[in-house]
Amino acid sequence: MLALRPLLGTVVLLAAWQLVVISGVVPRAYFPAPLEVLDATRDLTRRGELLPAIGVTFARAVAGLAGAVILGIGLALVATRYKLVGRAFTPIADLFRSLPPAAITPISI
Repeated sequence: MLALRPLLGTVVLLAAWQLVVISGVVPRAYFPAPLEVLDATRDLTRRGELLPAIGVTFARAVAGLAGAVILGIGLALVATRYKLVGRAFTPIADLFRSLPPAAITPISI
């Protein structure tokens, strides 16, 4: 029975997902059923489009991260070098520092 416990969690999650889709709370275009996702994954894999798409997504994420790191470090260096710039950005930094990460996520998207 203990060996089935992780499987039970997955089954419950998939059932809840399917119930949300059936209920129509969220449009199918935004939240497709689990079997539709599986079919689309299988179809994209068969056509050879899934791995290149994952590669493009990964490259975009890395490029965004690199841009953010470069911008952040550059801004931090300028702010520490020039007091006026540091004083200008301190209130903005303090505002974001006080927010929980879950609240910042929608702003960053």
